[in-house]
Amino acid sequence: MTRRNKIIITVVIALIIAILIALWLLRPQPAAPVIEIGTPAAAPSAGLTPGTSSKTTVVTPVAPVEQPATAPEPAAPPDERGNLKRLASAFAERLGSYSNQSNFDNILDLKVFMTSTMAAWADKYAAQQRANQGDAAVYFGVTTRAISTDVASFEDAAGKARITVKTQRNETKGDGSAPRVYYQDLRVDFLKLGDTWKIDGAYWQ
Repeated sequence: MTRRNKIIITVVIALIIAILIALWLLRPQPAAPVIEIGTPAAAPSAGLTPGTSSKTTVVTPVAPVEQPATAPEPAAPPDERGNLKRLASAFAERLGSYSNQSNFDNILDLKVFMTSTMAAWADKYAAQQRANQGDAAVYFGVTTRAISTDVASFEDAAGKARITVKTQRNETKGDGSAPRVYYQDLRVDFLKLGDTWKIDGAYWQ
């Protein structure tokens, strides 16, 4: 074997050894086992989420403070004066509007608003007027319109009130004469029976 061949063989053997050494160094290393030291943590208590403290906090309940009951607001008192003025106004117009052909029903229709004493007077007055009206062939009538009302007196505790109604009255005759317009006041006396006001008297002034 020539000296050249010996050198080639030596180089090849050296290369093989170098490759084997390199492969051995580059092989994957096994992971080192992890050893935990200490006692394992206790499992979280029921109702606790991970990361929250397991300490128990004692909360003393506080009795709610009772608010004093609020009394209901009293209902607004009715406008009795205004109601009496409206009733007196309507009463005056109805009482003062009639004709000799209406059989005085205007007075009898108002009995629902009267006291028993006033209603008895209405029955008596209507009967007298019917008996004395004479011949109704020639028309005669009066139309009354309330202009204003005024509370002359109001005593709620005593159950008495007085309203004055100013009216305009138009008198018409069927004989062809011109109508007559005049102004007249009606005094209306009220009496309270229970919770209801009734008319106890009406007087043309």
